[in-house]
Amino acid sequence: MRKKIFNIIKNKYFIASLAFIVWVGFIDSDHNFFRQVKLKKDLMEMNKLKEYYQKQIEANKTLAQRLENDISFVEKYAREEYQMTKPNEIVYVLVP
Repeated sequence: MRKKIFNIIKNKYFIASLAFIVWVGFIDSDHNFFRQVKLKKDLMEMNKLKEYYQKQIEANKTLAQRLENDISFVEKYAREEYQMTKPNEIVYVLVP
């Protein structure tokens, strides 16, 4: 049994096939194993970013609709986000 396995391993076609598999699988610059792992990791990160940006787009669409339709919300948003005031208005900031 050992002799049969040893003879198979010594076979030049087996060695050439094994060398080819190693070359294509690990050494070839375009399609090697390590590059595939890195690309898969990058794809997962990009999918997470895609989900994040889709949520941001939905939030911005909701905000845009509220800004178009609700005048009181526009005033509140301008005061909170951009510290805008009415003319001759004094704003006191209370810090707890």
